[in-house]
Amino acid sequence: MAKNLYIDQKLESPTMRDLLAKRRSTDPSDKQAINEVMGNLIYEIVMQAKFLASVTFSKELAYDIDGTRALAPDSEITFTMLNNTNGEHYFPVFSENAEMDKWENAKIEHTIYVNFDNLAVMIENNKDCGGFVINPFSDNMTVSRDIVSKWFEKKQVLQNGHAQHIITPDSQYEFHTLNPYPMQLSNKLCEEAKQLTVNAMWLRGVTLNGDNGYLLVVDFDGERASVFGQLGNSAKQFLAGKSLHIVDVKENFGKLAVENIIPIYSKE
Repeated sequence: MAKNLYIDQKLESPTMRDLLAKRRSTDPSDKQAINEVMGNLIYEIVMQAKFLASVTFSKELAYDIDGTRALAPDSEITFTMLNNTNGEHYFPVFSENAEMDKWENAKIEHTIYVNFDNLAVMIENNKDCGGFVINPFSDNMTVSRDIVSKWFEKKQVLQNGHAQHIITPDSQYEFHTLNPYPMQLSNKLCEEAKQLTVNAMWLRGVTLNGDNGYLLVVDFDGERASVFGQLGNSAKQFLAGKSLHIVDVKENFGKLAVENIIPIYSKE
């Protein structure tokens, strides 16, 4: 996040402004209308929007050659958090400066731009964070960590063909046999594996945190990101909207998933 922070720069977002206004004015009982508005709003949040976040820096700002403010080497960023009535911590973000100005009596030292991916990674890495809230002093649109995780995973599947999902000890999962069996998906993965440094692969069904998808366990050599990325891209057209989770057989989760299971591919 060190590059293109847009430190203390103004932000205007007419698209977010209009979508949030439609959210406020739409009758919640009109399911078709509210679903359309929320669908457009979620797409903007996840795929396009930038937000302002209030931050402090551990070192004085430096300056780029063009005179814009920049993060000093080794400087750490601390984000301002808000607590709800249950004591949960949330990242407050603002769609534009006019919304941040509604934060009365706030001591805002600096601001930076963040996007959905930034927020998703920070929330995933902070078990005490409940999520983020957009314009907490007007729209107060709260997005919980569970929803963030689902949106982030769907975005990865849409863009990359697979999700680099982090399996934690708190993850709720259940393995199952695929029925009907996705033969086209399996064949495509095996074709791709022949071109890669893959030694063996297993394909299973998995329900992970309530989401029913595919689990591909891989025994491979070489660079993880490259191997997983190419496998995921090859599978993209055969997922039919489901998530594809790819894990290393050397990880405990991978070992557990393939115990006594025959691989779909073994290197000759």
